[in-house]
Amino acid sequence: MTIRWLAIVNPVAGHPRSSQWQDSFARRLEHELHAEVAFTEYPGHAEELARGSAHEGVAVFGGDGTVAEAVNGMDLERQRLLLLAGGTGNGLARDFGITSLDKAFHAAQRDECQRIDLIQITFHSSKKIRSRLAISTASIGYAAEVVVLANRYFKRLGNWCYPVSATIQAMRQSVLQLQVAIDDQPLSDYKLTNIMINNTRHAGNFSAFRNSDTGDGKFEFLLAKSGFWGQFTHNLAVLSQTYFYQTAQEKKAGSLALVLPVPQRLMIDGELWEDIREVRFEVLPGKLCCCV
Repeated sequence: MTIRWLAIVNPVAGHPRSSQWQDSFARRLEHELHAEVAFTEYPGHAEELARGSAHEGVAVFGGDGTVAEAVNGMDLERQRLLLLAGGTGNGLARDFGITSLDKAFHAAQRDECQRIDLIQITFHSSKKIRSRLAISTASIGYAAEVVVLANRYFKRLGNWCYPVSATIQAMRQSVLQLQVAIDDQPLSDYKLTNIMINNTRHAGNFSAFRNSDTGDGKFEFLLAKSGFWGQFTHNLAVLSQTYFYQTAQEKKAGSLALVLPVPQRLMIDGELWEDIREVRFEVLPGKLCCCV
């Protein structure tokens, strides 16, 4: 079967690129994939481009945020995804070892598709009920604020933007009071500094959830309460890949619901949503066809 590809390229993923780079890259994608190439121009554009596509395949150059945008616009019953890792994190691409363009093109040529899970996230924001699909990581609390800090001040540091931001945010984190329901059990009261839900082994560019499996019908979650030294030690353990310390035990679930008396910020694959009071995470088994 010959796949017709739409290649969606975020020209500022990782760092801004010149118009000469864009022209050269477009020619390479046309040569390697025979793709129609479209460059994103604003946040949310990748979703719009994917939603209007009649192609059988959508290839995405960018980080997890750009990929998640495209996935939210794809016809998941008909289209497949090809990862062209080009961002700072690339958690899903790292899980599959697609860490270069050559490996991505090889995956496309093999024409093998693997069904992977997605996470459907339904939340109350600005007096509206919204729903988004997540491919990799969602968070409230510490990890979400790390993304805010990294995007605001440290993107120019490349792969080091998250370690630097994580260290600084460890000194600034606060305790959140909330209620949590795991797998539709009754709500229970918690005091936490970090809530993370992960569909991949990688959270950004770090292998933080080693037991995660994108095809097991579950997601990993972390409910942690930690001070500076505990969080700093956890970060060091992940960064060094020695994993000698964790702020909390990672667990698996098919659904997770949060009720937040004080509205909080929600991060979904790098995208930020404000004033969240309620949020539900539910796994969608085998929802996405991905070239690997």
